[in-house]
Amino acid sequence: MFFATFVTVGVTGWGVWLINRTLKETRRAAVSAEGIPKEAAQTTEAAVQAAAEARRQSDIAALSMLRLERPYLLPKIVRPDHKRDGQSLMAFLRYCFINHGRTPAVLRPVSARLESATGLPLRLTFAVKTDVYEIVSPGTATTERRVDAKTSVSSEPWGDIEATKMIFYGSIIYVDMAGAP
Repeated sequence: MFFATFVTVGVTGWGVWLINRTLKETRRAAVSAEGIPKEAAQTTEAAVQAAAEARRQSDIAALSMLRLERPYLLPKIVRPDHKRDGQSLMAFLRYCFINHGRTPAVLRPVSARLESATGLPLRLTFAVKTDVYEIVSPGTATTERRVDAKTSVSSEPWGDIEATKMIFYGSIIYVDMAGAP
């Protein structure tokens, strides 16, 4: 019995010592855990800011890609010409649009006007609107169009040929394949 009691007291003493050690480590862990919520909040705030910056950079990259890859339709004068109608000289112009972009364009309404010695500012209110639906691949041209001067033009000699000042202007609406104007 003496021997069993001696072993039990020893095991109990060792158990008390381990419990004391566990309590000290628990106290130390609790003291060091006081700053964890503050550090966690700072880490979360930094992650939110990083995500916002990443989204901003992504938006900039997407916008840059759209601008680089979008279609660019520009007019090209194919041939100016005129015809005589009695004493009047009627001018007309053949033109097309060329896609200088990297993606196809869908051509929509076209308004064009050709005027002789018009005043400024130019007004497009009386221009002829033509509703079209034409897909223009990169590097290609649209079908040729013609716009007539609305009035006869007065010509003035220039060398041996007749010359006049003409202004060709208008507006076009086109969209990319995603529908963005």
